[in-house]
Amino acid sequence: MNRLALTLYSAAFSITLLLTPALRAESGAEAWLRYARLDANASRAYQNFPASVVVLEDAALLRSAQQELLRGISGMFARSLRTEPNLPQDSAIILGTLGAVQRIIPGLHPPADMQDDAFWLTTVRVHGVPQLIVTANNDRGILYGVFSLLSKIAQHQPVLDLNEVQQPYARVRWIDQWDNLDGSIERGYAGRSIFFENGTVRADL
Repeated sequence: MNRLALTLYSAAFSITLLLTPALRAESGAEAWLRYARLDANASRAYQNFPASVVVLEDAALLRSAQQELLRGISGMFARSLRTEPNLPQDSAIILGTLGAVQRIIPGLHPPADMQDDAFWLTTVRVHGVPQLIVTANNDRGILYGVFSLLSKIAQHQPVLDLNEVQQPYARVRWIDQWDNLDGSIERGYAGRSIFFENGTVRADL
C-alpha cells in the first residue's frame, strides 16, 4: 500500500469512528441496578405509566426510594418523572407508609396483614384517576417495594393493575447467594456458611 492510499485509508477509518455512536460497555458494576433502556416494543406497554411521583412523608429512606425510582424510570423509559408535593390531577406513583396513604385514601386496606418490611403494590382510583401505590408499615418496606416495581418493569411485566403484598422471608435482606439462614449451603462444597447459623447472622463475622 503506497503512502497516499495509506493516508486515505487512515482518514476514512477515523471518520468512521467519529460517526459511529459510542457503545456502552457492560462492566457489571451496576449489577441488577443497571436500568437498561427498554426497546420500542416493551416501552409501548407502559404508555400509560404515571408521569409523576408523590412522597407523602419526609424521611431519609423515602427520599432514597424516590431517587431510585427517578433514576430507574429515567434509565428504562428515557424520560423523567415529575416530583409533586401533593396528589396531582393525573396519574401518579404514591410512596408512603400505610397510615399516611390511608389519610388521603380512607378505607384503603391491604388484602393481607403486612409484617415489618413487607410491602403492598396496588393501583386504586382516586376521583376517577388511577394511582399506583407503593406502601408498607415502615420506610424500609417502601424502599423494597420500589425496587420490586422497577424489577417488574425491567422484566417487561405489567405494573398498571397491581394488587399484591410481598412478605419478606427474612427481615435482613441479603445478596442472592446459596447460603441459607440455618447455616447450610446449597452446593456447599467448602463446609457451612460463614455468614449464617441457626437462623441468624453469625456473631463471629
